[in-house]
Amino acid sequence: MMKRSDKRTSWGWERWLLLGVIMVGFGLRVYRLEAFSFWIDEGLTPLRAGYDVSTILGNRIFIQEAASVDTHPPFYYLLVHVTRGLWGESVFAYRYFSVLWGILLLPLLWQMGRRLGGREVGLLSVVLATLSPLYVWYSQEARMYTLFVWLGLVMSYCLWRGWEEVWRGERPWRWLIAYSLSGGIALYTHYTALFLIGAQVGVTVLLIGGRRLWGVDF
Repeated sequence: MMKRSDKRTSWGWERWLLLGVIMVGFGLRVYRLEAFSFWIDEGLTPLRAGYDVSTILGNRIFIQEAASVDTHPPFYYLLVHVTRGLWGESVFAYRYFSVLWGILLLPLLWQMGRRLGGREVGLLSVVLATLSPLYVWYSQEARMYTLFVWLGLVMSYCLWRGWEEVWRGERPWRWLIAYSLSGGIALYTHYTALFLIGAQVGVTVLLIGGRRLWGVDF
């Protein structure tokens, strides 16, 4: 049996290792962040974020004095509108906002992995996400995708914690509220959140319904 002091030592090394992996992830994401100019979709971010709040909420865009409607919801652009004063108006600044969400995902992914399969799974999940070329790529785009992925993981974490409380015979109201809030914000960030919400609700009905009606644990 592991002694308490051994557990503390193991936990200390795990935290330092996690911090080191996160620092590597940060370095990969800021490296040559402004080496290339905005491509077409990225150019919509400073354009929409520069409008007043009512125009952003209306999803209206104006290109060469022609009015159009953006197909993406406004939450991401509202955040950039509010925070762009902190980072400035450069290509680096707009992309740095995506870098932050890409980094914030890592400790949450570690926590989710620990709950699902233990510390090794948590650390492996963080390492894979840190080194994933696809995730590094999208973390360097001035778009809403890393924020959307972070919100999706928050939803999954809240749902899992709610399941845990149901299995213990408790009422998961706080996690249900947290899931509903994060799901609503995710939907207000990217409309494809509807598919994730539908899948998660369907699995929840299957798991909880099977347990209560037929006494089956999947």
